[in-house]
Formats: sequence, C-alpha cells, structure tokens
Amino acid sequence: MDKADPSLGFTLPFQLTKAIRRDPYAPILPSQAENRQDGRIILVTGGGSGIGAAAARVWVQAGAQGVVITGRRADRLEKIAAELKKLNGKTKILAVPTDLTVEESVQDLFVQVQKAFGRAPDVILASAGTMAPPLSLHQQPLNAWWKDYETNVRSLFITIQCFLRSQPDPSNARGSVFLVSSTLAGLVVPTRSSYATSKLAAQRLIEYLDAEYPMIRAFTLAPGIVETEILDKNYLYMAKDHEEMTGMLCLWLMRPEAEFLRGQFVSVNWDVDELLEHKDRIEEAKLLQIKWHPVLPCGGNMEGLAG
Repeated sequence: MDKADPSLGFTLPFQLTKAIRRDPYAPILPSQAENRQDGRIILVTGGGSGIGAAAARVWVQAGAQGVVITGRRADRLEKIAAELKKLNGKTKILAVPTDLTVEESVQDLFVQVQKAFGRAPDVILASAGTMAPPLSLHQQPLNAWWKDYETNVRSLFITIQCFLRSQPDPSNARGSVFLVSSTLAGLVVPTRSSYATSKLAAQRLIEYLDAEYPMIRAFTLAPGIVETEILDKNYLYMAKDHEEMTGMLCLWLMRPEAEFLRGQFVSVNWDVDELLEHKDRIEEAKLLQIKWHPVLPCGGNMEGLAG
C-alpha cells in the first residue's frame, strides 16, 4: 500500500503493524471455523445503520444464536432486521427501539432480550455515537456539545451497567464488550473537542470495566474511516475502510489467542497475525492502553529536564 496515499492521513499516525488492513482478510472472516459464534447472543447498539448494521450482518453470517439491534429509529431497525433474517434463517433477530441515554429505556431493552432468549446477551457491541458540528468552543451551542457526552459516554455507561446487572451475579459478570471508538480520541483536532474528548473518556471507561471485572473481555476498537452518517464530508476521500471490518475484528477478538489484548485499544487497520508476533510485549506493558508520559521531574529537580 502506498503510504503517500492522502487517504491514510488519519491512519498512519496510529498504525502499529507494517501491513495496513482496509478490507476483509482471511483471519477475521466469518467463514473461518474459528470465528463461528454458535450459541452466542450479541446486542448491537446503533444497529440501525453504518458500522453497527454491518457488524450485525457479520455476526449473522458467523452463525450467532441471536442478534439484537437497537437504536432510536424504529423504521431503520425494522429494515435492517428484515435484511438480517434473509441472511440466515437460524439466527434469531430482535429489533428494539431504545433511547440509550435513558436508563429506563435501556433497562427495558434488557428485559426484552431476556424474554426473547431466556437469558442476557453474551456480547455487547457499542457502536451508537454522535458528533457535534465542527465549531470552535465559543461558537458551539452547549446542548450540541454536551450531546456527544450524553451519547458517547452516558449511554455507554448505562448499557454496560444494565449488562452487568442483567446477569445472575453482577459482581462476577461474564461476557465480552466492544466499544466502537475513534482515533480522534488520541488527537487534538480543532472544532472536534466534544467528540474527541468524549471518545477518550469512553475508552477509559472500558479500561475500568476490564480492571473491575476479570471475567469480562473488554476492548476499544478503532473502526478506521468509514463512510457513515456522522462522517464529516470533508473527509470522504479518506473513507476507504470496509464497514464490516469492525464486526469481523470482533469475531477474531472472541478467540482465546486474543486474550492478550483485553482492556486495550485495537484498530481494524492492524494486521492480527503481526499483533500475535508481539503478544508478550503488548500484554506485559499494556502498550495499547491510555498512558501518561510525564515530563516534569519528581521532587522539583529542574536539572532533570536538561537535554
């Protein structure tokens, strides 16, 4: 791949592996026997469009027992649900309109899942998200700015909490949680303060989930740049990452060999075989978690700053 390609402008700064993946490839395909999801139920937030709907398709193709999609727009959910049912008649599809920022609405969602399947979901894919208009701080309406936190952080917390509480023993909850984040969480891009900082906060929340619940496998995912409803039209020329890559990466992360990436940040653009080659280093140092790199010396020793 030509690294001078301008569409890689937001990809290369975060590229960990030599191979840059922008399209589906063998290890993550739903057709791989190791990626089968028989017996598992996945709940996809933001499942009515974009990356969420694409992930739902992937999990149906991988033979999941059940796929639950949720979002605010009932008409979108019904359309996607009808498409999913045509892919695999064995996978049970449930569409539940939900306002993820309202606790009672999310609680009812999990009640509906319990009624439909007799148990809680095994996997959560949190792909619901919003992005405020690109405006400087003095121009940004408070409600528009804060809406990114309501959707990208508050709704994630409510969903995770309801997931934990839906289990027989919440303190020893089991399952997998995937957050669809963004590399903007690691950048300072003028006019994107609400989106970037809310995604950074959400990533930290996933790290807390990993730390507090040892039986939960939690991951933060960078989906690449995909042409979705919230993508800034100025970046359409960069939108060359396949929309199904996120759902497929989740399949691979469900494998036992991906255990070393728990609690960490993983990009769809990274080659999974190369990640395995560096497994020990990544796992021991938790290289892919948020880190502080202080430059100020301890004890006020200014000489420590020399050089």
